[in-house]
Amino acid sequence: MNSNKSDVLIETAIAGAGIALQPTFIAGAAIREGNLEVVLSEHEPESMVLYAVYAHRQLFASKVPSFVDFIEGFFGEPPYWDRFE
Repeated sequence: MNSNKSDVLIETAIAGAGIALQPTFIAGAAIREGNLEVVLSEHEPESMVLYAVYAHRQLFASKVPSFVDFIEGFFGEPPYWDRFE
């Protein structure tokens, strides 16, 4: 099955119709609830990188480092959606 709707793919996998390749920020809730399980983890796609691009240090506002620190904590290792607390 091919779909551009992640929720359709997740629900289809939950219904037992196969395997869905979805990022954990989409499938994480179903995994935490036990409705889905991770399979073929050795074949996961590589992680994407997030960059913060800003003007030279002399030109940027003092709020920029605070924002970068916030983003780093929010999307850091592991990202918030993979933190099972």
